[in-house]
Amino acid sequence: MVGGRGPRVLALPRGVLRGNVVPWGVLLVGTLLISGCSGRAPDPSPSPSALAPSLDPASAEAARQARDAYINLRETQITAYAKASFEKDLEKYAGDNALAAIWQSLFVYQREGIVFTGRPAFNPQVTEVRFQPYPQVTLVDCFDRSSWKAVVSKTGRSAEVADQNTRVAVTALARPYAGGWIIADLTVDGSQTC
Repeated sequence: MVGGRGPRVLALPRGVLRGNVVPWGVLLVGTLLISGCSGRAPDPSPSPSALAPSLDPASAEAARQARDAYINLRETQITAYAKASFEKDLEKYAGDNALAAIWQSLFVYQREGIVFTGRPAFNPQVTEVRFQPYPQVTLVDCFDRSSWKAVVSKTGRSAEVADQNTRVAVTALARPYAGGWIIADLTVDGSQTC
């Protein structure tokens, strides 16, 4: 049981880790999962009216909590990736596919001695709030990791992947969990810059 919220079962896909080589696809995906597009970290608690003035109170509260979960997840990821450590707080803000992908990336980074320096920029925007057929909030972000770099911790040598977009579009799906909202899925479009 994790934090009193129920069991979480995560498994790494077969063939993810081979020998002593960093699977660059995992590095790319893990790196992109931490990316956004603004010059600074956003205010984690904007007023619901700032998100969408036309939302009813329940939708506005869901939007605020989902946006807070996204921002808190990114902040916790920054801390975790800076040390290549498994931060327990990740479980407060992520679940399902999002948490599995982050943990998978952290496993590889820890094993290969890769940490991240600097800071990404992100500014998620709520695009949809729905309660039927199930509650879900959709957020979009332009994740900018141009100032957030992967390095080998022992040498300081760059571990960046060449020709990788540093600004990518991210779609996040949030769902209610344990009295709040978590990010359940993150989809990164690394093929185009935003």
